[in-house]
Amino acid sequence: MCIALNDLGQLRYRQKRYGESVDFYLDSLRIRQATLGEQHPTLGTLLNNLAMSYFKMGRLADAESVFQKANALCRQKLGENHPTRGEILSNYSLVLRKLGRKREANRLERRCQQIEQASRRRNGVDSTINVSDLLSRGR
Repeated sequence: MCIALNDLGQLRYRQKRYGESVDFYLDSLRIRQATLGEQHPTLGTLLNNLAMSYFKMGRLADAESVFQKANALCRQKLGENHPTRGEILSNYSLVLRKLGRKREANRLERRCQQIEQASRRRNGVDSTINVSDLLSRGR
């Protein structure tokens, strides 16, 4: 049920029906918190979705508050360099920029880039592999 509500929230978000998306995200969030607890790592993504709907509605104070919760949760449960945290920071920077807090937004964008680079390195993206080394090991 939680996933279905979140999916409906995403659908309404894409349809630019942000008020309805908030309702679905809040219902999804309540269910997930009740079943998995207040500190479950998957709440970060739900909070991010909710905050983006608030942002699109112009409810910047609500968006900022929710992004702060999502960021703290992801940092604590997933770690400093988790890609979900990078996504949250990237979106949070949009709110800060809209609020006229350009320095803070720039700082978050730089941190987001660092997280993305660390993730790319961990996953071997842009790495060069010497095939002859691999072939010689198999002999």
